[in-house]
Amino acid sequence: MEFKDYDDLVGKHLKQNITDVRGVLLIAKGTLLLPEHIDKLKKFNIHILDVESALEVNEVDEETNDKIHTHNQDNINQPRIHFPCIPTKELIQQTESYLKGMKDSLDLTGTVDIEEVEDKLTSVIMDTSNSASLFRLLSELKGTRDFRYTHNMGVAFIATKLGKQLRLDEQELKTLTTAATLYDIGSTKLPSDLVNKTSRFNANEYEIMKQHTIWGHDMLKNSMASPRVALVALEHHEREDGSGYPHRLKGDQIDPLSKIVAIADIYMAMISPRPYREAHPFFNVVHMIHEEIMDNRLESQIGLTFLESLMASQLGCEVLLSDGRQGKIVLVDRNYPTRPLIALDNQDFLDLTKTTTITVKEIIG
Repeated sequence: MEFKDYDDLVGKHLKQNITDVRGVLLIAKGTLLLPEHIDKLKKFNIHILDVESALEVNEVDEETNDKIHTHNQDNINQPRIHFPCIPTKELIQQTESYLKGMKDSLDLTGTVDIEEVEDKLTSVIMDTSNSASLFRLLSELKGTRDFRYTHNMGVAFIATKLGKQLRLDEQELKTLTTAATLYDIGSTKLPSDLVNKTSRFNANEYEIMKQHTIWGHDMLKNSMASPRVALVALEHHEREDGSGYPHRLKGDQIDPLSKIVAIADIYMAMISPRPYREAHPFFNVVHMIHEEIMDNRLESQIGLTFLESLMASQLGCEVLLSDGRQGKIVLVDRNYPTRPLIALDNQDFLDLTKTTTITVKEIIG
């Protein structure tokens, strides 16, 4: 059943916990949704589709209606408690182990068992992305030993979550998850000294590195992957303005799934340390991705949806402003995700969309 409005959720029971993007429990499973619960879902920007997937959809009887309309409003402010640990580490370890085994198989046969990938990886990643926040997943990914697998899994999780936020249908979401799991498979053919290099590529090395998109496309075609899965491997470095590679495609020439994976790939690259640089701070990453969107290198709807979800996760966080003042993020404008509304320590509000001279310098808590 598809709900058109949050208010349609009133009277439904939850069969799963609802958490915010940081994994903090908002509403426990088994709860009968009342108007104050709907207010909380809106406040924390919980997408209506995420709530739908957690529902036991039953008809509301007369007794339930009475309970909804007479419920004591004093119970609105429930204490925030931490969501109990879910087995994300175990799922991540399984995924990492399978990816390593898949690479060994590739070295022998040059192909991938697509059905096995969908059975062993796609379903696991979709389940994990449903049950854990992005930031918890990324935190636990730091425990993996090889940055290539960390990066690959992070991209798959991010792309899947973004696909849900963009309201892809179930089949397209499954295709996206499979594509995001295999998008960088061509890099397995890169020379090891290039993969493990501790400094930036020179011009010749960069040209060799770019070939991984073509190699990945060919490997997936030979593996009988769906055309769109193979296309994402080919196109994930293409950009809206035609500045990408390997074919300098523009705009609608690029598959939408490739654009989603591109955003996830860029984000993971920026937040991850490399031998030649440290990881970029969170707010710098948001700002840089926003600049890429404004410069028409990344698709705006996909990019702004992603940044909006990232910034929504920072609501209530303390920030240091460029003029030395401190405050808390209380509202984010999806069109200006790097310029939120700030509640200053002196109780005043500062709308950063109204000024060009003050910016958020750092998120401090």
